[in-house]
Amino acid sequence: MKTKVKQLRKADTAAFTSAANRQLMAAILSPLEAEVMKRGAHPFTFHYNQIPVYISGAACGQIIRNINYKMQVMNRLLEEEHRFGDLPARQREQLDDTTIVLSLHPVLRNRLCKAECYTLSRIIAKGRAYFANELGLSKTTMKTLDALFAKHNCLHLFS
Repeated sequence: MKTKVKQLRKADTAAFTSAANRQLMAAILSPLEAEVMKRGAHPFTFHYNQIPVYISGAACGQIIRNINYKMQVMNRLLEEEHRFGDLPARQREQLDDTTIVLSLHPVLRNRLCKAECYTLSRIIAKGRAYFANELGLSKTTMKTLDALFAKHNCLHLFS
């Protein structure tokens, strides 16, 4: 049975062009990933502990997609660090705790989950205006969200 190989798209390599992303890539890439980027996703032979390993074009494409995923995760972490860098570690852990949102009243919880807001940090990222205007949450529901953020000492972040 043949497996279909995903073709590499231009969008897969578009994130690697900026200088900031190239600097970030230098810090997080493994030697194999760096070699794939250097070769431009063409097949080559990689030497691992003096053992030559052939890396096909399809494998290069998979590695590039993995690099792209790693870049997205790292950029998200850097953005969160920039946004929440002044908060203590314990409070930052609370922002990423899904049980806080899942323990809310079912109606509010379902509205938040429908908006793909499973953590307090995601609610902060969307912003107060999104929930008041676009989702059309009532004033009492907004007060409930305010109380939730006040309880976790991060009401100043939800504006």
